[in-house]
Amino acid sequence: MSDDTDMKEIGLRMAKATPEDLEAAILLNGMLSDVFEDDQFPRGLDGEFSESDPDYFDEDDGDHLRALYRRLREVYRRRPGGMNRVIWGMDTIMNPANRIVDPDKDHLVPHPAIRWVDGEQKGKPRVVCLCGSTRFFPQFQEANFAETMAGNIVLSVGFYPHAVGEMHGEGVGITPDQKQGLDELHLRKIDLADEVLILNVGGYIGESTARELAYAYERGKAVRFLQPQPECD
Repeated sequence: MSDDTDMKEIGLRMAKATPEDLEAAILLNGMLSDVFEDDQFPRGLDGEFSESDPDYFDEDDGDHLRALYRRLREVYRRRPGGMNRVIWGMDTIMNPANRIVDPDKDHLVPHPAIRWVDGEQKGKPRVVCLCGSTRFFPQFQEANFAETMAGNIVLSVGFYPHAVGEMHGEGVGITPDQKQGLDELHLRKIDLADEVLILNVGGYIGESTARELAYAYERGKAVRFLQPQPECD
């Protein structure tokens, strides 16, 4: 079974910023704020203001400008690549395609798609809904077995109209109204699920599965694919 990070699509992977990277970024931001927001002489490399420094920053004073340059340069050189890790790491976290942060909030909270890993859900079995073409009868059974043995509650289909040679397969008739009813029933299963597993065998996602996938995303469900799904431009 995959770990929690595989339960959502990641559009971009970045090296993680270290505590030292974050410390340098905070110090750099503090120096810039001192000068450009407060008109103060920038704090020192230890993050503290010195009594020996001027009380204010004079942008027309060459000594002030050189001191600012030296301090900014020293902070930047402490952590080569650190600013990139901090900035692009946050860009990765905030990217809506990665579904890590709730885009509808004005503060940092987990995306609804990963709400099942919060404190209230921890320790409870995940409810996984299987979605895919019913032609993939063997894959449905394999996924049902794998998810069940992993301790998950599995919601699946009960009728396989496109499966060949199965007792609930293509030899069994179904009316258009019954087909519509079964489609709606599966959407209700998605409503009950914490996570949706798309059985995209060979990369195939049919019309019904695509509709279920879109519905899962709209409802903020975590989505996982059986096989790697190519990213669309």
